Amino acid sequence: MSEQEHIHGPDCECGCHDHEHEHEHHHDHEHEHDHEHHHDHDHGHEHHHAHEHVHGRDVDGIHIEHHIQDEACVVSGVTELDGAYEDLRPRIAAQLEAVAAEIAARGGIVGHVKAAAEVTQTEMFSVTDVKVMTKTAPVVHITIKMAAIVFAIGPEGVEELVEHALRALKHGS
Repeated sequence: MSEQEHIHGPDCECGCHDHEHEHEHHHDHEHEHDHEHHHDHDHGHEHHHAHEHVHGRDVDGIHIEHHIQDEACVVSGVTELDGAYEDLRPRIAAQLEAVAAEIAARGGIVGHVKAAAEVTQTEMFSVTDVKVMTKTAPVVHITIKMAAIVFAIGPEGVEELVEHALRALKHGS
């Protein structure tokens, strides 16, 4: 074996394999039983994922869904509204903090609670003579997507919290 070739072991200090992997796995399942997946990727380690199919529902303009992954309850929700985004930003932050606090109060463990806001502003440009006129719509269209990964609380409880937060954002309470 040359100096370039060697056998990698747990105590190997060659440095040629010192790097971290960040992997994202998405799985679509349409069956109704829990099972175990074993992925042997060519990057030298295995991932084990337990999945349950996705449960979703729509209530009052809010879509909520959940699934179980590796003992965590994963809940996501989305709603849309029209309004002033500047006013909504601090309310989104407050709702995320409220969800996390309530998870802790119920004895759960927060993996993460996060939201994304997609803001669409409409501007109209027109020419009736030579000069362009611009009008900006007084409100923007906002899509709010929220996700919570939680341990030690069942999906119904986490769904309730995410739905409540999105409803408060949608209806201004």
